[in-house]
Amino acid sequence: MKKRISASELINNLKLNRDYVLEKSKRDNFRIALDARDKIEQNSILIELKEEGFNFESVWELVNSSNNYAILIPILLRHLSIDYSDRTKEAIARSLAVPDASYAWSTILNEYKNSNAGTGFKNGLATAISVICSDEFIDEISNLLDDKRHGDSRLLILRGLKKLKSAKARYIIDKLSNDPDFSKEINSWSKL
Repeated sequence: MKKRISASELINNLKLNRDYVLEKSKRDNFRIALDARDKIEQNSILIELKEEGFNFESVWELVNSSNNYAILIPILLRHLSIDYSDRTKEAIARSLAVPDASYAWSTILNEYKNSNAGTGFKNGLATAISVICSDEFIDEISNLLDDKRHGDSRLLILRGLKKLKSAKARYIIDKLSNDPDFSKEINSWSKL
């Protein structure tokens, strides 16, 4: 039987492992380079956000912000269609995953339909759609969920459908529960 070691012992052992230290250093350097690139790429949007009183180092800070930033939504929408890296576009899209962005449904929906499956941007848009969806858009949501071209991002939209309480939403969920793309997710829900 192997002797159990504490977390601090494990960390100390890893620090003595040359391969681990080298790999960690490579990952850390990559992250630093990525953050530096993001800061340069996002400079124009960060300046606009700062003009509105929001001083961020990265658009990603908005995603995790508990502040109300409804005033920034028009800026985010303007930058949504600019040709940024996938990482920056994903941050902008995820920043729109707030109820205050519901007025931009058609813009977010069109960007989603025209984006490439398997990208962070598409997943960010799907997250925004899941937050701002309502029974008013149930037919469009159903069409998105049926369209396999949108890939796995549809699972994120499905989670938005779950919060809707209409009979039509329940019917769509029931129908999708037999679809292999959705059945595992739906069956994991304890109760609608």
